[in-house]
Amino acid sequence: MKLLSTLAGLAAPVLLGCGSALAAFSPPAQLVVVSDDGYPPFLFRTDTGKLQGIILDKWQLWSGKTGIPVTVEGMEWIKAQESVRNGTADVVDAMVSTEARAKVYEFSAPYADVEARVFFNRSITGISDVASMRGFTIGAKDGSACAAWLEERGVKTLLRFPSSDAVVEAARTREVPLFCMDLTAAQYFIFKLNLADEFRQTEPLYVARFHWAVAKGRVELRDFIQQGFERVSAAELRVVLSFEMNCASEAFRFTTGDETRMSTLMTGLGVAGRAQSRLRGWCQSRPMFQFWYKFGLNPWAWSHCVRWYTGSSFWNFHW
Repeated sequence: MKLLSTLAGLAAPVLLGCGSALAAFSPPAQLVVVSDDGYPPFLFRTDTGKLQGIILDKWQLWSGKTGIPVTVEGMEWIKAQESVRNGTADVVDAMVSTEARAKVYEFSAPYADVEARVFFNRSITGISDVASMRGFTIGAKDGSACAAWLEERGVKTLLRFPSSDAVVEAARTREVPLFCMDLTAAQYFIFKLNLADEFRQTEPLYVARFHWAVAKGRVELRDFIQQGFERVSAAELRVVLSFEMNCASEAFRFTTGDETRMSTLMTGLGVAGRAQSRLRGWCQSRPMFQFWYKFGLNPWAWSHCVRWYTGSSFWNFHW
């Protein structure tokens, strides 16, 4: 998953030429933002049902900068889209722009790139491109860009499910032999269900660009929201996006280590004494650190957190 450089500064070019319209716009008293609540690391629920993730943190930042309260609501993806179209909600987040969606939504600039892939049971061979998938039933989340992408290329044997976890569960029980999903969400559910050895994956079908969006015709609202994001510094957004997104996308590669190794790493990066305790506390306070720690990925979570915090992370982000 790759971050884009446009989020913090995207308002400036959009606002050029629309000053008079924006001046006449009455800011909302509050915003309701909706998204899929089964889409880690963007938005998901803890065991107690509490929402957490990138979307929640990002809009809390926006609210803090603008003084406008934001309510983030999680629901099935198809219902999230419907709620913006019928006016129940103001913003839908983590959406891919498509030709069909551009007719009903006003999109922000993109803020992240996400790979979409097809996953298949290890007993199946020869799955490499769309042509090789024809004839197989393919599971997909209802309303997903991935399902639409496959349909546009002649795949008609799609079986839709209301949520990503339901898709992976159907694959686990072999109700569907293949399924299409964004990489980070698929990795999370595969790992959670202890299915890492059961599935293979194709190369990326495409790289989707994530946006947030409002209903068609609400251009002033979109521009006002973007102006609010302009007040959020790149450093603040980096805390929310860079750390959490890459915990999700890369955690599966790193599962070894211990506390001693982390202390050695911190010392080697110039973090010593009481600073190590402060850094440990900072890492432990991050929602995604807690999330991956819970699932046994604590060594990597420590390593990435320390490297990111000290500016020595080897991941390439562009801000």
